[in-house]
Amino acid sequence: LTISEDLLDEILFMFYTRYQLELAAFHPKFIVEHALAACKYQDSPIRLSSEIIENAIRNLFVAELDQSVLTREV
Repeated sequence: LTISEDLLDEILFMFYTRYQLELAAFHPKFIVEHALAACKYQDSPIRLSSEIIENAIRNLFVAELDQSVLTREV
């Protein structure tokens, strides 16, 4: 995979400015693995793009469940 300087700047902005994440050694590997899986799933050429990277970053977060969902009777 290749990455342009502009895309690298965008990644750094998304991770560390917009989402205010701290640097972590697993981030590059996570993004690349996510990109490979996404491209394979979409049956598209393997590449890094803003969309794929943003999707990978969003997959780092786990939304807190609404407690009412856990107590709702079926």
